[in-house]
Amino acid sequence: MSSRDRMARDGRQGDLRARAEEKAAGHASPARSPLGAPSVEESQRLVHELQVHQLELEMQNEELRRAQSELEASQAKYFELFDLAPVGYLLLNEEWLILEANLTAATLLGIERGRLLEQPVIRHVLPRTRKSGAGTPARSSVPANWWRGRCG
Repeated sequence: MSSRDRMARDGRQGDLRARAEEKAAGHASPARSPLGAPSVEESQRLVHELQVHQLELEMQNEELRRAQSELEASQAKYFELFDLAPVGYLLLNEEWLILEANLTAATLLGIERGRLLEQPVIRHVLPRTRKSGAGTPARSSVPANWWRGRCG
C-alpha cells in the first residue's frame, strides 16, 4: 500500500469518525415508550446501525490483513534481492554515510554489518584510489569501479 493510499485511508477514517461524532451530537433523545425503553423503531434503527458498523469493521480488518500480507511479501522480496545478493551492496545518504549494507558487503569488508552503519564509505575505499588530501568521496577522485577487489 502506497503512502498516498494510507493517507487517503487515514483521511477516510478521520472523516468517518468526525461525521459519526457530529451525527451523535445532533441526535435528539431517542423515542421512548412510556416505560422508558426504546421504541420498536428505535431498536430496529440501533440494530441496523450496529450491523453496518460491524460490516465496516470487518471490511477494515480485511483491508488491514491484505496490507499486512503485501508488506510481508515485499519484505521477503527485499531480503532475497538485497541481503542474499551474491555481490556487496551499500546504501548511502547524501553525505556518503552507509545507511544499509547487505550480508555480502559486510563479509567482504570483514566488518560486522551493524558496525558499518552511519560510517563514511570513504573509510572502506582503497587508499590507492583516493586523491591525496581528499576527505570525502565528493572531493575525491574515487573511480566508478573502486569496489572491485573489495566487494566482489
